[in-house]
Amino acid sequence: MKRALFSAALTGLLAACQTGSPADAMSPMVGGPCRYDSKEVTATVVQVFDDAALMQEDGTSIVFEVELQRFAEPPEAGQQYRMVKRFIVEGTCTPYSYMPGARIESSVDAPTVGAE
Repeated sequence: MKRALFSAALTGLLAACQTGSPADAMSPMVGGPCRYDSKEVTATVVQVFDDAALMQEDGTSIVFEVELQRFAEPPEAGQQYRMVKRFIVEGTCTPYSYMPGARIESSVDAPTVGAE
């Protein structure tokens, strides 16, 4: 009896998620097309997870994730990167996104001239 009730509830939920008739697929896209501009910003790695790095855009309170596979080398907490920030200027798509660029070397990372 419990299994039958569960199956009925699951079927009802799945039916509620249907997007509509095939005619709906022919209707115009809502919110698009979108247009973006971009600018270079710097961001600091706040924390590294198994599959993503949590980063904060420098000088702002914006925090975002970047998948580790998008970095040339695995990032570490505290490192800074140049990022390309894409931000929406037309439409109702994702407001902004970030593309990682080169890591910014700190004076601690840089080799010392004349060191043996």
